[in-house]
Amino acid sequence: MISFIFLFIFIATAVVSYYRIQTGFALVVAFRLLIPPVVRIDLKVAEISLNSCFILMIIGITILNFITKKLKVPPFTRSTLKPLALFLGASLVLTFLGGKLTAVQSISSLMQFIYTEVTLGVIGWIIYNQEEDIRQFVKIIGYSVVLMGVYGLFCYVTLTNPYVSLMNLIYSPKMNALGFMEEQRAGIAGRIQGTMLHPLIWGGACMLLFYFITLSSRRASVYYTISLLALLFLNVVFSGSRAALLALLFGIGYYFMASNVRLKLRLVAYGLGIFTFVAGLIYLVPSFSKYQSFFESTVYFWDDTYQKTGAVKGSTVDLRVNQLHGSFDMIESSPMFGLGQGYTAYYSSKYGIHPVLAGFESVVFMSLVETGIVGLILWIALFIGLFRVAHELSRRAGKSLSLETALLSTFLASYCIFIVFTGIQSTFYLFLILFLVQVKNIRIKLPARKAPKPALAQVPFAVR
Repeated sequence: MISFIFLFIFIATAVVSYYRIQTGFALVVAFRLLIPPVVRIDLKVAEISLNSCFILMIIGITILNFITKKLKVPPFTRSTLKPLALFLGASLVLTFLGGKLTAVQSISSLMQFIYTEVTLGVIGWIIYNQEEDIRQFVKIIGYSVVLMGVYGLFCYVTLTNPYVSLMNLIYSPKMNALGFMEEQRAGIAGRIQGTMLHPLIWGGACMLLFYFITLSSRRASVYYTISLLALLFLNVVFSGSRAALLALLFGIGYYFMASNVRLKLRLVAYGLGIFTFVAGLIYLVPSFSKYQSFFESTVYFWDDTYQKTGAVKGSTVDLRVNQLHGSFDMIESSPMFGLGQGYTAYYSSKYGIHPVLAGFESVVFMSLVETGIVGLILWIALFIGLFRVAHELSRRAGKSLSLETALLSTFLASYCIFIVFTGIQSTFYLFLILFLVQVKNIRIKLPARKAPKPALAQVPFAVR
């Protein structure tokens, strides 16, 4: 019965996408947030994950729209997608230079990354060319956030996860949806994973959606926006992911630096109010005092005091330094090009948890092990290129869209912090979709450039 429900969802989304791909795409993103990745569709010949079915369907309808000339490559595609194209092109070259995996294994891993993490973002850039379509996308994602946020709070309050437990029972019986509910992090009693496979993924997704809702909230009700942001913030906290919470706090500081004087004054006023409220709860109300160590260990992330005393579980600075050394030890035979694209997944599936690097939970460790020093430089270059895209938008927008462009840079900076501390964690697809849709949204709103006035013709002689 449940399998037929998901099959119906897929068919209905495909029909909607055929008639209006922008609406169908928004539904695909929403369902990817709301439906656990373990769900599969039985096509008789083989079982395929629902996520893969959605991606293949959107790719097919996008190609069909190009063939029928309903879609065309939008302006500024080359300049916007250039950092991503260069990153993927250089990564393809590195697949032939890995120290342990074969070129076939590395290419397969890279293609999988492009398919699952990149494809939807590029399609989103291509299909959204009208402000009304982007507003509809924001609305659908907003409704998804309501469902996500409420369910996440339900999981934390009840210390259960009936939805994912049922999905695991049907599609992946070996997976335990309640394993993280038993983990304690300071005052956080149990870590929620919501509709996803791990609290880190849930925390990272909620952090990204927090900034996306902030970016897209100009036309929405203030109370509606604040409610969504509060739901997302609480879900970040209850995920127990200090990396996601730190990324949020860092983003707020970065936004303060990037904003103009007027926005700085507003941020100071709001920030003092929120800080006073939160500090009052944590330090004055006894029932909230248990959260002190969690927030303090997040703000003072370089201080290992709480981890060493056992008050907070998680990574310490010493551990991260040892893991960095461990990364270089692993690639000693091939420091420049690493061991091959996808080697971290290969190692984990064959040998389990690494004795030093654990699950390779940082984009720094992952890139060093898989593609060496050159690969790490490529990741850095990718985000520098994306920051340049945001900076160019800011330069062209001027004061008229200063809020949006400052928030776009904040969104980028926060995600950089997150992946450095905890890795991509299956969130790159969401980051790329939200980033490119907002870049397109700002480009649509840019004031049109005035055509230069034609120069007056020179008269070689006086006309009498």
